[in-house]
Amino acid sequence: MASSSTTHHRKYDVFLSFRGEDTRKSFTDHLHQALCRKGIKTFIDDQLRRGEQISPALLKAIEESRFSIIIFSKNYASSSWCLDELLKILDCVKVMGHRALPVFYKVDPSHVRKQTESFAEAFAKHEQVYRENMEKVLKWREALTEAAGLSGWDSRDRHESKVIEEIVTKILNDLIDASSSNMEALVGMDSHIQDVVSLLCIESIDVRMVGLWGMPGIGNHNWFGPGSRIIITSRDKQVLNRQVDAIYEVRELKYDEARVPLALKVLGSFLYEKSVHEWKSELDKLKQFPNKKVQNVLKTSFDGLDDNEKDIFLDVAFFYKGQDKDFVREILDSCFFFDTGIRSLLDKSLITISKNKLCMHDLLQEMGWEVVRQESIKDLGKRSRLLVHDDVNHVLTTNMGTQAVEGIVLDLSASKELNLNVDAFAKMNRLRLLRFCNCEFFGSSEYLSRKELIARADAWRRKYHGDNGCKLHLFGNFKFLSNNLRSLHWHGYPLKTLPANFYPEKLVELNMCSSQLAQLWEGNKPFEKLKFIKLCHSQLLTNTPDFSGTPKLRRLILKGCTSLVKVHPSIGALKELIFLNLEGCKKLNSFPSSIHMESLQILILSGCSKLKNFPEVQGQMENLSELYLDGTAIRGLPSSIGHLNGLVLLDLTNCKQLANLPQSICELTSLQTLTLSGCIELKKLPDDLGSLQCLVELNANGTAIQEVPPCITLLSNLRVLSFAGCKGGDSMSWNLVFSFWSSPTKYLRLPSLLGLHSLESLNLSDCNLVEGALPSDLASLSSLKDLDLSRNSLIITVPASLSQLSQLKKLILEHCKSLQSLPELPSSIETLECNDCTSLETFSYPLSAYALRQSGGFTFKFSNCFRMVENEHSDVLEAIVLGIQLVASIPKSLHPNKVSHLYTYICIISNGYPCPVNHYDAIVPGNSIPEWFIHQSMGSSVTVELPPHWYNTNLMGLAACAVVDDREEYSGIIYFCVEDAGVYNTIHMHISMKADHMWFAYRSVGGLEVRSNGEFGKQSGTMTVSFRMYRMGEHLEVKKCGVRLVYEEDKKDGECSFSYPSPTTMGPLFAKSDFPLHLYSSCKLLPNFLQHAILLIAEIV
Repeated sequence: MASSSTTHHRKYDVFLSFRGEDTRKSFTDHLHQALCRKGIKTFIDDQLRRGEQISPALLKAIEESRFSIIIFSKNYASSSWCLDELLKILDCVKVMGHRALPVFYKVDPSHVRKQTESFAEAFAKHEQVYRENMEKVLKWREALTEAAGLSGWDSRDRHESKVIEEIVTKILNDLIDASSSNMEALVGMDSHIQDVVSLLCIESIDVRMVGLWGMPGIGNHNWFGPGSRIIITSRDKQVLNRQVDAIYEVRELKYDEARVPLALKVLGSFLYEKSVHEWKSELDKLKQFPNKKVQNVLKTSFDGLDDNEKDIFLDVAFFYKGQDKDFVREILDSCFFFDTGIRSLLDKSLITISKNKLCMHDLLQEMGWEVVRQESIKDLGKRSRLLVHDDVNHVLTTNMGTQAVEGIVLDLSASKELNLNVDAFAKMNRLRLLRFCNCEFFGSSEYLSRKELIARADAWRRKYHGDNGCKLHLFGNFKFLSNNLRSLHWHGYPLKTLPANFYPEKLVELNMCSSQLAQLWEGNKPFEKLKFIKLCHSQLLTNTPDFSGTPKLRRLILKGCTSLVKVHPSIGALKELIFLNLEGCKKLNSFPSSIHMESLQILILSGCSKLKNFPEVQGQMENLSELYLDGTAIRGLPSSIGHLNGLVLLDLTNCKQLANLPQSICELTSLQTLTLSGCIELKKLPDDLGSLQCLVELNANGTAIQEVPPCITLLSNLRVLSFAGCKGGDSMSWNLVFSFWSSPTKYLRLPSLLGLHSLESLNLSDCNLVEGALPSDLASLSSLKDLDLSRNSLIITVPASLSQLSQLKKLILEHCKSLQSLPELPSSIETLECNDCTSLETFSYPLSAYALRQSGGFTFKFSNCFRMVENEHSDVLEAIVLGIQLVASIPKSLHPNKVSHLYTYICIISNGYPCPVNHYDAIVPGNSIPEWFIHQSMGSSVTVELPPHWYNTNLMGLAACAVVDDREEYSGIIYFCVEDAGVYNTIHMHISMKADHMWFAYRSVGGLEVRSNGEFGKQSGTMTVSFRMYRMGEHLEVKKCGVRLVYEEDKKDGECSFSYPSPTTMGPLFAKSDFPLHLYSSCKLLPNFLQHAILLIAEIV
C-alpha cells in the first residue's frame, strides 16, 4: 500500500459496481455492510438512475477509489449504466493504478467472458437499441471479456458469507501499510501533530491554551514541553469557546493510518488466549449486546444531552444515518427543535455532516441501539424504536406493541411472506415513523436528480414485483393507525383505502409506492404539514385528492399510475410545490386548465399519451427549469408558455399531434435545450428563433420541417444542431426509381450557416438533400467536430470547403449512393464512414506529417465501395498505409497499378515521417492465413507458448489474423490475454461483407495494456488470442486464426513468403482476358504489403 503522502487523493477504498435489481438487497448489501464494519470506506450508488448517461459523480467516485469490486450477476449486462461503469473502471485500471476484482454472483464466468446465456440476450437488445453505434456495444463486449479474465471470486456452490469474508480479507490485506515506523505510539499522527504545533506558536513567549476537540475516545493524550503550552481536550466544543486561544478538531484517523482503536483494545484484551469457539461465541453475543467498556466511554457524551438532543441522536442512529440533512429536518422539525439539536450533536462530535448527509460513527450508532435496548430488555413492545427485523416481526405478529413505540422500520426484502395482525397498531398511539419498505430507499431519494430518481424507482419496482418481493398479508379490521405519524412509508400497501379513522394532521411524508390504493382521501382535508407524497406505480389510483388542504406540499410523484385519469384542479395553485412527476400516467386526460405554481422547478408529463392540452401559465413561473412533455398528445402550446422565463430544458419528443410552436416560445431567453424530435406534424420553426441566445442544443429529427429559418444563424451559442430525417414532409417522386437525375418533391432547405461559430455537431442525415443543397459557407463552422450527411442518396459531391474545417474529427457519409468523389479532407479527421457509397470513385487524404501526428489511430470505413477500389486513381490505399481500417468489403481483386502505388507510400512514410500510429487493422478477401503467422489454429482461438524473457525491448508488437465466415454483417472482437502476466488487449471491428475475408490486426507494444510486477515478462507462459464474431447476439463462425509476436529482428526479414489464392480462385476480375499476366506476380505480393505495413508501423512506433 502506498504511503500516506501518495494516497491523499483517494477518497474511497472500494467502489461497488453492481446490478441493483439482482443484488442490491442481498449480496451487495451484505458485502457493503461487511466492508463498512471493517472501516473500509466504500462507495455504493444508492441513488435512482434514469436514462443512459452515467453521472459525472459516479465517474469521479471510481477515479477516487483504490479498488472496484464488480459484481457480475444475471442481468448485469442488461444495464448500459453498469457497462459504462465497467468501461470507466478498466480505464482507471490502465491509467491510475486502480485495482478491479470481479465477483461472479450465481453466473458462470465463461458466460461473462463469452457473453452467452443471459449476457447474450442482453447484447441482442443492445444491438437493436445501439444499431447506429455498434462501436459502443463492442467496447462493452471487450470490457466484459477483459474483466472476466481477472482474478476474482465465483460464488456458485459457495456460502455467500464465506465469499464476502474472503473479499473483505483481501481488501484489508492489500490496504495494510507494510512500512514500519519507529514511532509506535504515534502511528498516523504526523499531520495532526503539524496542525497542533502550528496552533501552539512555539516561538512565542506567551502562555497559550489550545483545545483538542473530538469524539469520545479520540485525542485523549497530553504532551507538555518545558515552560510550555497547555492542551485541553473536550468532547464538547462549547466548553472550549471562551477558554482557549485556538481550537483543533481531532478527527478520526484515516483507515490506512489507524492502529488500535478503543474497541479493538478492549475486545483484544478480553479475547486474548481464548479459543476460536470462544471468539465466535463472543462475536455473536456482541451483535446483540455491545461491550460495556466501549459503550461506557461513548455513552458519557450521550448522557450529557438534553431530552430533545437525545431524541434526535437516537432517530439518526435508527432511521436517518446517511440521509440528506434537509430532508431529515423537514421530518424532525415537526417533532423536535432540529437545528439547535443538530448543532449540539455536531459540537459534541456525536454526528458529522458530509455532502449534506448525516453521518455517525458505527460505534456511536451501536451505542444508540444499546440505549434503546436498555429501555426494555425483555419486552420488545416497550422500546421506543424498533429496527431489527426479528424484533419488529415479533412485535407486529404477536400484538405486543405499546404506546412506548415511536418508530418502526421493517425491511420487506428480508421476508418472502409476512402475516401481520392489524390490531398490533391499536396501542401505538405515539408512533411517529412507520416504514415498510426496502431499506436502501429511505428518504434520501427525495433529493435525487430527476434521472436518478426515476431510474432508482424503476429498479425498486422491478425487484419488488419480482421473485424476491414480500407477500404481505393483513389480518383483522384495519381501523387504527397512529394519528401522530410524521413519516409513513408502506411500499406495496395491500388495501384500497387508508383506515377510516386515520387523520394524521402532523404527517410530513407519505410514501406508498406500488400500493393498491384507489384513493387517498375524500374531500378537502387539512394536512397542513404534508410536504412529500409519493405513490409511484399505484395501478388502481384513478384520481388525485383535493390538494387545497396541503399548502406546504413540495414534492408529488405519481409516476406509473396507469389508471390515473384526472388531476384535481387544486394542484395548479400549490405555491410551494417544486417537483411534480406524472410520467407514464397513460390514461391521464384531465389536467388543470391553468397553473400558477411559483416554486415549481421540474414538471414531468412524459408518456401521458392521452393528454391533449397544456395549461395556461398564470403569472411568472420563473423557477421552472425543466419541462418534459415528450410522448403526450398535445396539439399546441399556449402563448403563455413565454412566461416560463427560467426554463432551461423543453422536451417535446414524439408529440405527434403538435403542428406548430407559438411565437412566444422565442421569449424563453434561458432555454438551453429544445427537443422536437418525432413531432411529425411540425412543419415550421418560429421566425424569431434566433432570439434564444442561450440555446445550446436543438434537435428536430424526424419532423416535417421543410426549411430552416435564416434566423438560426443568430444562435451564437448553439453546439448541437440535428435535423436527421427531415425530408420536407412528402415522399420522393416515383420517377426517381427510374431516373438517376430525378429530384425529390420535398427536401430540407438550408440557409447560410454564418454565425454558428460554436456549433460542434451537425446532423443532416436522411434529409433528401440534393446536389448543391449544402451551404457553400460550410467552412464558417470553425468549431465543428462531427458532421453527419448519411443517407442523402442524391448528393454527388461534397463542398470543397470541407477541407477548411480544422476541428472536424468525424465525417459520416454512409448510404450516399450518388456520391462520386470526396474533396481533400482536413488533417484533423479521425473517423470517415463511407459504407455503401456505391458510386464513390475517388478519395483524397492529406498524407502529411502534421496529419499523422494528430491521432494515435484512424478509422476509415468503405464497405461496398466497389467503384473506388476498381478505379486505379483512387487513393483508398493511403488509408491502408496509415494503418486504419481497410475497405470492409473489397472486391475480388485490386488494380495492379495500385501495388506499386502502395509500396511507394510505404517507402515515403518509413523514410520521411515519424508516425505515432500504434494500431493497424485490415480486411481483405481470402481464406488462407499466411505462413508468416507462425502460430495457427482451426477455430476461433490460438494459444502461444511464450519463452522466457519474451517481453523485452526488442518486442515491437502483436499481429493476428483470422478467416471469418461468409456472412452479410458482423461485429467482431479480438482478445489478447497473457495468463498470469497482466498483459491484455482487445480489438473490435464492425464488418460487412459477402465472401470469406481475412481480418488482419496489429497492436504495437505501446498499444498493449500492461499490469505487472517486477518479474513480468521474465518467466515463460502462455498467450491466448481469441476471435469472436457476433450478429444480433448470435455467435458466428471463425474458421481459423493465427498470431505472431513481432520483434525487432523481424524487420530484416523483408521478403517473408505469403501464400495467396491463384487467379482462378480470386474471381472474375482476375480472369479477364485483358489482365496483364506479367503483373500477376505483383498482385500476389499484396499480403506482403500487409506484412510490410505491420512491420513498418511497429518500427515507426
